[in-house]
Amino acid sequence: MPLDDPDRRRLIAALRRMQLVGDGETPALAELTGGVSSLIVRADTAAGPLCVKQALAVLKVAAHWEAPVARNRAEVAWMRIAARVAPGSVPAILGEDAHDNAFAMEWLEPARYPVWKVQLRDGLADASTARAVGANLVAIHAATAGDAAVAQAFAHDAGFYAIRLEPYFVETARKHPECAAALHRLVETTA
Repeated sequence: MPLDDPDRRRLIAALRRMQLVGDGETPALAELTGGVSSLIVRADTAAGPLCVKQALAVLKVAAHWEAPVARNRAEVAWMRIAARVAPGSVPAILGEDAHDNAFAMEWLEPARYPVWKVQLRDGLADASTARAVGANLVAIHAATAGDAAVAQAFAHDAGFYAIRLEPYFVETARKHPECAAALHRLVETTA
C-alpha cells in the first residue's frame, strides 16, 4: 500500500534518528497489511530490508478509538525479554525512536516466516508450529512470572483497557445490551 507523504517523511526521519539510514538515503517504504493500531512498513534500505512499526494514537477502524502510543516502548521491552529467554522467538530490535513512537526490527521474509494467524484461518494447523509457539510461551512465562520488576515494567493497565478491552468488550456491550452484563463482568475480571 502506498504511504502518504507525511507518514513517509516521519518514518524516514525516525529511521535517520535510529541511524539506520544516512542523511542522503531515501529508502523505499511499503505499508504492510494487518495492523489497526500501528503503521507497519517494510523499508528497503542500503543495508537491506527491515520492518518499521509506529504506534498510532487513533486506531484504523470505523469508530474513533484512541490509544496511548507509549505501548510501542512496552512492545520493544517485551520483545527484548522474549529474545533473551527464547532466542529466535521474535525479530531482532534494530532501533527505537521515542520522538515518533516507532521502532525498527529485522525483516522476516514471509516465505520463510508465514503469518500463523493466516495459516490457521486457511485451515493449515501444523502441530509442530503449535508446539514451538507453546514452548516459547512456557519459557517466557516461566522466566517472568512472579518477577516484581517485570510486573512493574509492564503495568500498563490504561493502555490495555484502551486497546483491548474497550474497543472489543465495552463497545460490544454498548451495541448489544442483552450481552452487556456478561461482557462487563469479563472486563472487570480481566482488567
